[in-house]
Amino acid sequence: MNNNKANQAIHKRCIQFLNGHCASSVVAPLDADVKEILDALSIQRPGALIMIAGTASELSEEITSQLAQLCSLGIMPTVNKKNAMIIDGGTQVGVIKLIGLSANDCGHRLNLLGITCAGLVTYPGGPSIKEELRVMSAPLDPNHSHFVLVQTEIWGRETKTMYALAQLISKGIPVITLVINGGSIAKNEVLYSVRLGWPLLIIEGTGRLADEISNLWREKPTSIKDEDMREIISKARISLFPLRGSPRDLEKELLHSLAKK
Repeated sequence: MNNNKANQAIHKRCIQFLNGHCASSVVAPLDADVKEILDALSIQRPGALIMIAGTASELSEEITSQLAQLCSLGIMPTVNKKNAMIIDGGTQVGVIKLIGLSANDCGHRLNLLGITCAGLVTYPGGPSIKEELRVMSAPLDPNHSHFVLVQTEIWGRETKTMYALAQLISKGIPVITLVINGGSIAKNEVLYSVRLGWPLLIIEGTGRLADEISNLWREKPTSIKDEDMREIISKARISLFPLRGSPRDLEKELLHSLAKK
């Protein structure tokens, strides 16, 4: 009975963006069966999985320029060679926007899954955002191939669905989590990755969470007040990569990490 109700609550549609791209999307309740979500999206099994835990807000011009190079010349060649899927927050802001642009420019758009809040995103043909929520809303990125729109109006409540889906997709394949800038929501995503035993690659110099993790990792203090950060530093498999590093070196680092299982 419950499974049937969950099935009825999962709505699939194509979102036609103004740039001509059509993305498959599923609107699903918070308690939806993730296998049914995955079946509805009809995603082919990837050879590897790259999770993006990073900022969904605007970055400085300098950081944006450096990250654009790393995305297009470091991350996307890895996606191509490993037939990898990228999972991120799906909105057209911050690092997620750069991922979308790079995927589109390199022809890898069909491997890009965004998981976000249904009640806080705008897109062509989508429902109107409540007046009181518009200041917190964001547009969907038009260069993603798939979306899961979780029925919530609170940023961060989609994370549980994101990682349940990622865990299902990742069975039998290598996974890495890239940490780029980020705040409290990204930290929660990082915690999920750590608890699942997935390694972290921190892009140093991108600010906020990424730099906090990298600084603590280098300093290795005897005590860390923040419980979540203490768990990340003590339990995670962490690698660091500089923002100004060579995109080719980033590709090598990613390929090396994704060669392990």
